[in-house]
Amino acid sequence: MVRLGVVGCGRVFWKHHAPALRRVKRFQLVGLYDVDASRCEQAAQQFAEAKACRSLEELLENPAVDAIAVLTPPVAHADAALAALEARKHVLIEKPLATSVEACDRLIATRDRCGRVALVCHNLRWHPLVRRAKLYVQVGQLGEYFLLHSIATHRTSRDELPVWRQDEPFGAGILLNEAVHHFDLWRYLTGAEVAQAVAMVGGRLDPKTEAAVVVARLTTGLAATGIFGFGTRPANELELWGTAGSLRLCLYRYDGWVRLPRGSYPGDLRARWQEFWRWLRELPTLSAAWRAGGLFQQSFVGIWQHFADCIESGVKPEAPLEDGRAAVAVARQLLDSLGREGVGNSSWSRADLL
Repeated sequence: MVRLGVVGCGRVFWKHHAPALRRVKRFQLVGLYDVDASRCEQAAQQFAEAKACRSLEELLENPAVDAIAVLTPPVAHADAALAALEARKHVLIEKPLATSVEACDRLIATRDRCGRVALVCHNLRWHPLVRRAKLYVQVGQLGEYFLLHSIATHRTSRDELPVWRQDEPFGAGILLNEAVHHFDLWRYLTGAEVAQAVAMVGGRLDPKTEAAVVVARLTTGLAATGIFGFGTRPANELELWGTAGSLRLCLYRYDGWVRLPRGSYPGDLRARWQEFWRWLRELPTLSAAWRAGGLFQQSFVGIWQHFADCIESGVKPEAPLEDGRAAVAVARQLLDSLGREGVGNSSWSRADLL
């Protein structure tokens, strides 16, 4: 049993991490800290053996704590995680890993010096459809794939978000806080790096934090695009096109696996029948997915299981800090290159991302 401390008791803790921890049952939550003392007390009351700490130092000085989950707003990720590593605690850090590449580098160096397990919470790597797609691509079911497209949109408008998610200096913004999920998936599914990218941003309230379109070329020559935004229909999708057909993943749906062979049009009668029979075959998985909180929530269960495996069994981390750095590097360079017209472009070598 890994004894866990949590830094940050906000929405992401209550909505995703707390339910996952209750399912995993390999962690004992023994301490919490949040800058909002009342919120910290409220969280501690939900876990019998958890103590609400008055400071981060109090939590880290507790010898009963083996590992720390950093679930704060992004601007605080690096400082909290660095302090935890220096205190010889294992760490799981919410994405983005940090708000700058330099901070990511400090985290990597500190992890190496302190010899502790450190993961970045790119939980979508553990989404059942993403795991299935990675194997599908690896065995060549799409043939030679050459196009990739991502969509990540939210129903919440920018002006309805917490203050820290509205302001880019706090590590918010559509590119650094949201699109990094898909920048990571591009690398995870293809094994390639982003070689060149351009971003165009826009929106009703704040173009830099509300909506973005990204066009990129990966080191394998694959072309990738992404649409990211707030204040519309929620979607979290990724589609790959290859010489043998296409594969679309709808990560909010239990039946979100859509495979179309080359030459097939979406409205073809044959394609419709294949979709219908696929839906029937996968219908039994609906109840299991529902009981687990949905496939999206299973991705959080998966990364917590993996974190425990890394600590207790020495399993090699599948979402190491280097991968978190790579995703931040793409977002950060795009943000830093944005001009007055809301257009930014960047090109860099593989070495810049590693």
